[in-house]
Amino acid sequence: MDIQHLQKFVTLGQVVKHKTKAKRRSVPDRLSSLLYMKKKRCLYGGRFDGVVLMWKRKADISQDERPSSRFSGHKGEVTRLCCDWEENLLFSASADRTIKVWDPWVGNDRRACVQTLAGHGGTVTGIEYADNFLFSSSTDCSVIIWSKETGRDFLLYPWYVKAQKFDNAGCWVNTIAFSPNTMNGLGTLYAGDAKGRIFAYKPHAIGGGKVEWIQGEHPARVMEHGVSRLLAVSQENLLILLGYDYTMRTFDSQTMDQVLCLENPNRCRYLHVGWNGEKQEVVLLDDKGELSVVNLVLEHTVKTMDLLSNIVVSSDLSFVEGNDEILVAKEDSIDVREVCTLCCVLTLVAYALTYLSITGLATSFNRLLLHVHNARSL
Repeated sequence: MDIQHLQKFVTLGQVVKHKTKAKRRSVPDRLSSLLYMKKKRCLYGGRFDGVVLMWKRKADISQDERPSSRFSGHKGEVTRLCCDWEENLLFSASADRTIKVWDPWVGNDRRACVQTLAGHGGTVTGIEYADNFLFSSSTDCSVIIWSKETGRDFLLYPWYVKAQKFDNAGCWVNTIAFSPNTMNGLGTLYAGDAKGRIFAYKPHAIGGGKVEWIQGEHPARVMEHGVSRLLAVSQENLLILLGYDYTMRTFDSQTMDQVLCLENPNRCRYLHVGWNGEKQEVVLLDDKGELSVVNLVLEHTVKTMDLLSNIVVSSDLSFVEGNDEILVAKEDSIDVREVCTLCCVLTLVAYALTYLSITGLATSFNRLLLHVHNARSL
């Protein structure tokens, strides 16, 4: 397996580097979040100073790309980004307790912000958009569900209003994830909190085309030290959790039974997670800047690579499905890396090993075992 540098998007910001952990602090123009809109070939990056940058990805990848637009308005760190793929609207969550709705294509950066949502009393830690609903979580111990106001079908932009608010008794909600393809139709929203619990919110029709979201009665406590990041893989009925206990865990989203637990050998937190559905791989970035690719079929780390040589103050990671590309937000740039992997071969060999061990073909089994050992060392 190999991970090759493909392209770079620069922020034009001045970067202050720190060599020791004691001096680590937030720098205003550092990147803190990213989002790639594959349909429009656009990349968005949020910064600590509240600015959102936009890059238009060109066919020529030989030169570094510079931002094409710069959106200002937040008064704190941009913590998360998501978008409405149909309306081509961008949502940004911030430490200033607000969510902003942007039209990146309006042609005037000063008029790009079309709405500011205020409803949280703390840092907005997560946002997700699905099925005409916007979901948000915060350090004020709440999850808010926003819906589009009715009667605005002929207006240029939708208008979001607070539909429901759920309070998780005295505990920060660190992360949320939406799983669209579940048995109940619309999907399920999952939230992970600082006590290591997972809450599930499911929709129920109440007539007149309206939907009410119901919180599960008994949240599942799956970690001792809190959930830091949550990713829902609906096709596999899988939840991928990152925790403050230096682990990555996977759970069956229907039963909440643990499937896999992987402890970081670097003895630090995994910060970000991505998913490669085609190859059944989890992409992880930890607090020391090391990238790991874990194959869930083999339950084995197939590649590690040091992407960030210094301590990570802020970063984000995204995997572009179909392109086999990993996007990593670094200090003053976003790196695009192409993943070349032998994972499909390894998966076939793993199945062959299982078959041969059952049929008792010892000679072929030993030969294939040697191939697997050599492939894993690549």
